Parts: sequence; structure tokens; C-alpha cells
Amino acid sequence: MANRDMLSKKQIDYIVERATEQATAIYKRERAATIKKARDWRLHNVKLLLRHYNQLKAYSEDMTEEFKDFSLIWDTFGIQELSTGITNNNVKTVIIMQHVDFRLRQWKDLCKTSEDLMRYKLIYDLYLTKDPITIQKAAEKYHLARNTVYREVDKACKTLAILFFGIDGITNFTM
Repeated sequence: MANRDMLSKKQIDYIVERATEQATAIYKRERAATIKKARDWRLHNVKLLLRHYNQLKAYSEDMTEEFKDFSLIWDTFGIQELSTGITNNNVKTVIIMQHVDFRLRQWKDLCKTSEDLMRYKLIYDLYLTKDPITIQKAAEKYHLARNTVYREVDKACKTLAILFFGIDGITNFTM
């Protein structure tokens, strides 16, 4: 009676094979979702940086001047420990904006010799200039449909993601 309750080696191999296939399929789906989510966050962050570029740039410039004024006082009186949270946030903003500006200059230089020059000009007009234009005005200026403007901005953001985040900005790159 005990033999009837036991599975044969062939049955066990079949069960193991099917379980392995299902586990592999689930792993691949979850990994793809994780990669897509990470990629989406990078693109999201690039778009946020562009959308708020002028405000962050003004803040960064103010903080740079403020650091020059107060660094001597902080060092002299040893009050840096009291302002660590604010200081860390300020320093982070300044460093990130220096990185963003450096990468934007790098992208501009790269675009001079490619078809991406229009994308750079589009991003500049929409986000980087002191007086940004609307999507509608950009569409008119560059003789593009509004949807095409959005697509070009997305393509530019994918390029900027690579420049901002390095290897992590490349879509579907796995190690």
C-alpha cells in the first residue's frame, strides 16, 4: 500500500521541471519589472531636474554665495554641528546642480556634431533658459506636432539619463 502513495522518479522529474520553468518565468517577470521601475525613476528624475532647473539653479547659486559668507563663521565658532541637516541638504543641491550643469554642457558639445542638436535646443528652450517657452510655442518654433515635441523630449531625457547616471542610465543594461 505504501508504494501506491509514492511518486515515481519520472513523475518527480516532471514536477521538478515544471516547477523550475514556472519559477524561472516568475523571476524573469519580476526582474523585468524591477529594471523597468528603476529606469522609470531615472527618467522621472531627469524630467524633474529639467522641470525645476531654474529654481534649483537659483537656489544652488544662492547657497554657493551663502557658503562663502558663512563658512568662515562656522569654522571659527564651531557651529557646523548645529546646522548639519540644513548644510547637508544645501551641499547636496549645489553638488547635484554642478553635476547637472557639467553634463548639460557636455551634451551640448556632443550635440554640435549630430542630429541631436535640435533636441538640445528644444530642451534649452523648454527648461534651461531664464524664460522657458510652452510646448505649443516649441511645436510652432521647431515646426513639429505637439506629440512629436513630447517624443523628442523623451528621447533627450533618455540621453540625459545616461549622462547623469552613467551605466545605470542605459536601458536594459544588466551585469
